[in-house]
Amino acid sequence: MKKAIRLLFLATVIFPGFLQAGGIKNAFKALSVYDYFKAKQLFTKSLKSKSDFVPASYGLSLLASRNDNHFYNLDTAYTYILKARKAFPGAESKQKLQWKVFGIDSASIRALQDSIEYKAYIASTIKNTILGYNHFIDYYTTSRKVQEAINLRDLLAFETASKENTCQSYKAFMETYPKAIEFDEAKKRYEILLFKTFTAGHTIKNYVEFIKEYPESPYEGASEDSIYNLATARQMIGEYHAFVKQYPKNRNVPDAWRKMYNMYTMDGK
Repeated sequence: MKKAIRLLFLATVIFPGFLQAGGIKNAFKALSVYDYFKAKQLFTKSLKSKSDFVPASYGLSLLASRNDNHFYNLDTAYTYILKARKAFPGAESKQKLQWKVFGIDSASIRALQDSIEYKAYIASTIKNTILGYNHFIDYYTTSRKVQEAINLRDLLAFETASKENTCQSYKAFMETYPKAIEFDEAKKRYEILLFKTFTAGHTIKNYVEFIKEYPESPYEGASEDSIYNLATARQMIGEYHAFVKQYPKNRNVPDAWRKMYNMYTMDGK
């Protein structure tokens, strides 16, 4: 009994890393034989030890990245592999050498991280929802697939806006995704729908109000042309004269003056 107590004392006080190392070894052994509950318990316990933090984090990440157990969770796997990667450079060379027994080094940590990120990306494409893509984009910030996920999300959002096909849907898309590849196309559709909706009555008042409300619209010129055509529908001198006086800034004023001049000179003959 005394001998056992003495050995325990030596293990915990004189060689403090002994029990922890054994815990890590047993954890990886449990993992290798698919005893996931035991592996998780041992890895989690080993996290408390600074000297075992890296292999414990790596082990928990590996465990959570496998889809054949109850602990499968890519978010969890990603969190732990980032912890391992962050702590690894600060470890002593002796520790890094010991961890190689478990297949842990900077390359394997990076490889596991890449694998987790790729699995998460594939999962987001299978789900194919804006929420799913946003989660991947916001959570897996180190992934090389972030930009691809952004492009897929933006395309999905644009397709949703296109199905609704309203000014409001395109405006919401542009405000939410200003850097989207589809932004210019959304803007074109927004402008044409806005013009058609605002001027649906095809009256001079409609077009005048449209220009007043949206002076920078690409359809300002078309609105001025419609005002001109409606105001001079009978093509009489009085109509052209009234048009010039009422809409002096309209781009068709020069044409109205020209037609009045031609009419006056024709009458003169």
